[in-house]
Amino acid sequence: MIELYHHTVRAGKLDEAVVLFRDRLSQATYYQFGAYQLIAELLLALFLDGEDKPPRLKDEARQAWTLNTLANAYSLSGQPRRAVPLWEMVNDIYENKMKNKQFLAIGLSAVASVALLPIGALSAAERNLRHAIELDKETGDEESEGRESYCLGKFFVI
Repeated sequence: MIELYHHTVRAGKLDEAVVLFRDRLSQATYYQFGAYQLIAELLLALFLDGEDKPPRLKDEARQAWTLNTLANAYSLSGQPRRAVPLWEMVNDIYENKMKNKQFLAIGLSAVASVALLPIGALSAAERNLRHAIELDKETGDEESEGRESYCLGKFFVI
């Protein structure tokens, strides 16, 4: 599968490659093997313009998924600083292109708890969590609101 993925990327069929990765490689590499560095290496091939720009995929949802998956891989492999700008791009897609408040709230919470807190960017983490809570109130997602409120509450214990 990895070989097929590489050939698909080299053929310039990036949208097909990300679907192949998502459907055939992501579960095993992430959940079974914890091969976060491998995930990062495979997904970086989709970033033809560099990591500071979204991957060249036609579908915005696939762009967001790819950015999010790469950010998770960086965060879980001990590189949370590299994950932050990726999650910021994800959140920009959710907010400005897809107009999805629920996904934006999830993204804000993710970057706060998995990247910003570990690197000590407490004010940015707090700001993201408060924004996520506001969005959860708007969308009526009480479960996420509670989770993010709990995470935010830890700020005041420290």
